[in-house]
Amino acid sequence: MAEGWKRRVFLQGTAAAGAGIGAFTGAAPATAAPARGPGASGLRIVRTTVEYAGTLLGTDVERPRLTWEPAAPGHGVRQRAYRVQVVRDRARWDGRKVWDSGKVVSDRTVGVAYDGPALLPRTRYFWRVRVWDADGRASRWSEPSWWETTLSEGDWRARWIGADAPPRPPSFEGASWIWAPGATPSDAPEGPRWFRARLALPAGADVRRAVLVATADDDFTLYAGGRRALHAPQRQDGWRTGQVADVTALVRDTSSREVVLAALATNRGGARVNPGGLLVRLIVDTAEGQRRELVTGDDWRVSETEQPGWQQPDFDDSGWAGVAVLAPYGQGPWGSGVSVAEPEQPAPLLRRGFTVRKKISRARLYLSGLAYYEAHLNGRRVGRQVLDPGFTDYDETVLYAVHDVTGLLERGENALGVTLGRGFYGMTTPNVWNWHRAPWHGEPRLLAQLEIDHPDGSRTTVASDGEWRLTEGPTRSNSLYAGESYDARLAPGGWTLPGFDDSAWRPAGVQETPGGKLRAQPHDPIEIIETVRPEEISELRPGVYVVDMGRTMAGWTRLTVRGAAEGTVVRLVHGEQRTDDGSVEAGTGHVPGRFQTDEYVCAGRAEEVWEPSFSYKGFRYVQISGLPARPSPGQVLGRVVHTRVEEVSGFACSEPFYEWLDGAMRRTVLNNLHGIPTDTPMYEKNGWTGDAQVGAPVMAYAFGVHRLLSKWLGDLADSQTETGKVPVIVPSGGWGYREAAPSPEWTTVYPFVVREMYRVYGDERAAREHWTPWCATWTGNCPGWWTDWRSPRWATTCRPATAAIRPRTPGSRRRRICTAPCRTPRRRATCWARTGPRPVTGRPPGSSGTPSTRRSWPRRGTTARPGTPATGRRPTRCRWPSGSYRRAPVPPCSTVWSRTSRSAGTTSTRARWAPACCCGCCAPTAARTWRTPSRRSGRIRAGGTGRRTAPTPCGRCGRWSPAPATTISRARSCSGCTRTWPVCVPVTPGTAPSWCGPTPVRG
Repeated sequence: MAEGWKRRVFLQGTAAAGAGIGAFTGAAPATAAPARGPGASGLRIVRTTVEYAGTLLGTDVERPRLTWEPAAPGHGVRQRAYRVQVVRDRARWDGRKVWDSGKVVSDRTVGVAYDGPALLPRTRYFWRVRVWDADGRASRWSEPSWWETTLSEGDWRARWIGADAPPRPPSFEGASWIWAPGATPSDAPEGPRWFRARLALPAGADVRRAVLVATADDDFTLYAGGRRALHAPQRQDGWRTGQVADVTALVRDTSSREVVLAALATNRGGARVNPGGLLVRLIVDTAEGQRRELVTGDDWRVSETEQPGWQQPDFDDSGWAGVAVLAPYGQGPWGSGVSVAEPEQPAPLLRRGFTVRKKISRARLYLSGLAYYEAHLNGRRVGRQVLDPGFTDYDETVLYAVHDVTGLLERGENALGVTLGRGFYGMTTPNVWNWHRAPWHGEPRLLAQLEIDHPDGSRTTVASDGEWRLTEGPTRSNSLYAGESYDARLAPGGWTLPGFDDSAWRPAGVQETPGGKLRAQPHDPIEIIETVRPEEISELRPGVYVVDMGRTMAGWTRLTVRGAAEGTVVRLVHGEQRTDDGSVEAGTGHVPGRFQTDEYVCAGRAEEVWEPSFSYKGFRYVQISGLPARPSPGQVLGRVVHTRVEEVSGFACSEPFYEWLDGAMRRTVLNNLHGIPTDTPMYEKNGWTGDAQVGAPVMAYAFGVHRLLSKWLGDLADSQTETGKVPVIVPSGGWGYREAAPSPEWTTVYPFVVREMYRVYGDERAAREHWTPWCATWTGNCPGWWTDWRSPRWATTCRPATAAIRPRTPGSRRRRICTAPCRTPRRRATCWARTGPRPVTGRPPGSSGTPSTRRSWPRRGTTARPGTPATGRRPTRCRWPSGSYRRAPVPPCSTVWSRTSRSAGTTSTRARWAPACCCGCCAPTAARTWRTPSRRSGRIRAGGTGRRTAPTPCGRCGRWSPAPATTISRARSCSGCTRTWPVCVPVTPGTAPSWCGPTPVRG
């Protein structure tokens, strides 16, 4: 790999591809060309893209970017000029054009933005380009390509529809953790214990609803009225998930007016701190409006041995001992970490029949399902995409896809059917990242609009509304972490075909509109890329088989079952490793309970084929049980699933091992591209920012990831708080802003990826669009690390003036010291300063580790950029605060300059403030002289004298006046581009200096 691709070089500011991020206002640099050879000839266009895609169906980009790839035989040929034409009718290039750039003298071939009239909605535009070489010879026109715009905001007639949310499960409020006598909150005897309790009901009460919620450390089985109501099998941290059951029927069937609960709970060993506990709450509501509750407490009884009939209501438990109450819910070693699993409704099926009475010239389906959809039109699948649309912060952005369905429609009766999956939007699986508690969490819902154009210019629209029909589908549960359960016996045959009788289905409910802005999906979709046959199938034990796919992949298993009886359950457990006994390891402490496991209930047909629709796994091995016979390799196929990205590079070496490593790297990258760059396809599936930062150069080297990273940059912007803070996973449902944060080494991914987009793809628009939110990350993500001796120190002028100032909290090392209203451009400037003594050497107060050699800031040879009223953020004087904070005598709207001297191995720095006026009405007076020390000896060198006008109060506003000019004593280069600026900066009254961005201050 070339030196210019090294991550460390990128971070240090070495500009590749001819320009840095600060130089994005000009045209893309041309590729340097060697001297022309005798065999060279003219150029030709071999490839064109629009928005970095070959063609684009449905875009809401107002000015699409056009790119072309020129080629020529020989060497040394270069483009000198280009001409772009855009029309609406491909057959009429000689007629009236939408836009003709004319001949533009430029060697630019990347990201040339459309600059014609505003684009019309639902319109296809064709474009072509020709170029001229250095000798003025024109190429042929490129093959016409196209893009198509999507619906305008006012064209949407569809409404969000779906199933209503089920009642929320009860909490454990009022219940206490209990165990056998002798137990403590930190330790309990191992093994099983038997518990019982009774709840008396009012005489003659009519039970309207009874709900039971329970959990145990570690596992339990609970009976109500002598019949099993809940069961939690042994699993790691199983107590974190509360089990819920509707026991209304069991309570109504009791012969007496008394409900008896009986539970068997087991405390497993193997932990240094090994508490045991049972937590139960029963709620009974009567038709008369009364409520009765039974919770675990001191009225429960316990036995250390099992006795016959112990779970029956008439069992005599008077000889049992009283329980030990360990802690109320919310206290003890468990805290409030129990998540009550919401009852998951099956994946809904939504259907609409309609009639097309005219000929069809064009048809487009605009479709969004939260989180995922799978659509069929007249029994045929719509598109090749899976796990669509892309994952976002649904309170900020909601994506929809556009499909060309002209060939799927028929004149006459038609039917559109959609199945919805949960994804992250409707996840019910408890997990440490709290996706099941995200602020935008909700039941799956659908937004669909079918637009059918006819030759006479008329249009037929079919939109999602309350007239659609809905029922529960055969997918009984689906989770990105837990897997899917599918009951083939419940699949309604032909439900996506015209003529299906859906009279027994219920009307789809109109649901609340998500908070995010509706946008056309800007990135390539996720697809089934490859099918892999297993390398080996071994029998672990009778009826249990382990399939080895031969490599780790992201996706799922396509299962074929032959000769299985109706109701047979086939279980598939996916994992990347095997345990010592040969079984597949599938589990993680981050997601308790079922993990990467699919279940298929057979319908009893001779041959059944099934594969999941709404979850993917990271795996190499699949453990299968429930099949009637040993499977053949063709019955268990691996499906490789990821975002479809183009491979743009290759690697060859005389040593095969290095080629193998390159192939493994590429597969690893692809396994982690699922609408976002993830960290692992098995354990987390989260968009960790640090992983994306480390992997971005490799991703861009190997694949065309521009569209994917552009979408993810939007996710980064959506995830920012008002103060500019970015979480460590993006998108985030609220986790990662405090957990593992503040983490500048993770959140610096924002500017890094923006820079990679420009460096690799010449994408100026990304830099323009993300400049303001990017700059906000420098302050929003480092509130407590600003002058930490272990982290980089930054001086920036980019903090948005409208952002809220975070109040000082314990551990914070910044403090707001003054504000001043600035009249240009109607923003508020904030000044920051650091005061107090500092150690010249040694470690900072309260720290540990190797003594720091950091001295004061700014060091010799560095400078802070001036803060201005236009940019808002004041420079920070970074000294370690060993004393109390004091209000510094810093005038508002100031610039800074400094001098540094060295003697006897110590460093002394003095910073002076050269104030700037806010209103531009000031007259400068006086002057100050200083001398610059020599870099080598520390002595005062000749010619090192400079002059600067001293400030005076403004006669109009009472503030300070700037110096009209300075003497440049030393220049410094920007880390992001080739610009330089003086240590002492000339400031024109009423204006703000222009800078390239934040600059690291090292020292």
